[in-house]
Amino acid sequence: MPKPGYFPGTYKYVTSSDKLAIAGMIIASEIDLAVSPIVRKSGPIDLFFSQYQQFNYDPHSEVWCEFNRMSNFFHWQKGSDKEKKARKLFRQALVDEFGAIYGEKDDKLDVLQLLCRKLKVDPLPQTLTDCREAIQAHFVNIVDFVDCERTGKPVPKFSGLEKLRRYTIDKDKIFPKEEAKASLLLRFLLQNIF
Repeated sequence: MPKPGYFPGTYKYVTSSDKLAIAGMIIASEIDLAVSPIVRKSGPIDLFFSQYQQFNYDPHSEVWCEFNRMSNFFHWQKGSDKEKKARKLFRQALVDEFGAIYGEKDDKLDVLQLLCRKLKVDPLPQTLTDCREAIQAHFVNIVDFVDCERTGKPVPKFSGLEKLRRYTIDKDKIFPKEEAKASLLLRFLLQNIF
């Protein structure tokens, strides 16, 4: 049973050199640099998994892989009460994680430029309109924007919606659509996959 401590929707983004503020304080990850060269701060996903201390959580693995691995570890049947409760909290943590990294507004040049950097757009657009056009020219999975911060791997880009749809389903990288609607930035990025 999870321990109390994760409160969905309580994380806010601070625009200042991409620093994260989580419930008013910055928490540094404990990372063994010999294992992973990625240095990152703990976020909502880490806090979600911290409720399940028996599970050996890997903070450098893809988020849905970890959730599915945890579900298998606890022998949760898909659709069971325990799995549904954990999935609901996880989905909100995923939205909060994206917000903690990238913010929620789609009218911030620094945020859109950060997304362009993740997509390796070169030259980097210098206006909101140019950033939006550059981002919309790519077919990408939103979960990969979170995963790239964890794994250090680039965000995969696809040549069309059908290829993105197949990848999304095959890799089980479904971003929570209903929860995402609260964020202007996420609404801007959402693709009509289903």
